[in-house]
Amino acid sequence: YRDKHDPTSPGPPWHVGEFTGDVATFQNELSGIEAKGGGDNRGAESSLDALYLAIHSDWRKDVHRAIILLTDDNSHPTIHPSTYGRVDNDVWRIIEDLQKLRSSIVYMVAPDYPIYDAIQQSMEDANRKIIWRRVPADEQRYEGLKGIDWDQLFQMLGSTISGESAALAKESH
Repeated sequence: YRDKHDPTSPGPPWHVGEFTGDVATFQNELSGIEAKGGGDNRGAESSLDALYLAIHSDWRKDVHRAIILLTDDNSHPTIHPSTYGRVDNDVWRIIEDLQKLRSSIVYMVAPDYPIYDAIQQSMEDANRKIIWRRVPADEQRYEGLKGIDWDQLFQMLGSTISGESAALAKESH
């Protein structure tokens, strides 16, 4: 996603792919995504919009849902009106919707900002599954997502998602 709140940001705001169970299709879809924008124009991003769209995706009913948010910046305090046009368009809308989303886990790779802290704390308070990998936010150490060990992150995601899916399948039998 890009910053939907910034009208000067080029290109479409979202890259939305279809759900697939085919690993090659998934890899091909991911390999075609290129990060653009940001750079020295630091500020906030449309993280709440991205989370809202992920939560309200066309999920199958019989699957474990994994939402992964990767960001190197703070979030705007509200969801853009073109994504969600009601007045309850802040982090609490996201928190409420996440807490209603059953059989799910949220992974955040994000800096330590209050908006992400509110999401993490509310999920823990509701005994919901969330993993937050904090990235440095202060300008002296700042490298964005460059400092992430991507192999380790994806191995952790794969093993956790597989384990959660197996547990869910076991519960349903």
